[in-house]
Amino acid sequence: MKYRILSIVYPKIGGCQYYRQVHPHKQLSDYEDFEVVFKPELTLVPDHELWDFHLVQFHKNHVTPEILVKLRTMGIPSMVDFDDYWHLPYNHLSFNRYKKENLPARFIEIIRQAGFISVTTEELAQEVRRYNPN
Repeated sequence: MKYRILSIVYPKIGGCQYYRQVHPHKQLSDYEDFEVVFKPELTLVPDHELWDFHLVQFHKNHVTPEILVKLRTMGIPSMVDFDDYWHLPYNHLSFNRYKKENLPARFIEIIRQAGFISVTTEELAQEVRRYNPN
């Protein structure tokens, strides 16, 4: 049996998505027991085809809490990659956007709803565990 992974990768791939989603999943698909499918949006996969996947993987910027709840309700495991901390210092280039769009609260809700979280450092893992022990 092949282990099938659906990786949602935004079409305008940045460094984080490439090095933390595309590259490792392409390496994984070199093994005969794995098949990785890349799609730019989950909406491009009909619900009846979602059942064929053992895991759906996202970057934190390309998923909503509602999508994660839907997958959990369907019994499909999800994993979200967090490449950095969601509370930015005031001098960060994206600070005003994060504040205006209330992104820290959104990211915390994503963490709460995800089946699994991948992170870059142990410090970030400790922060994630405050909201999701998985």
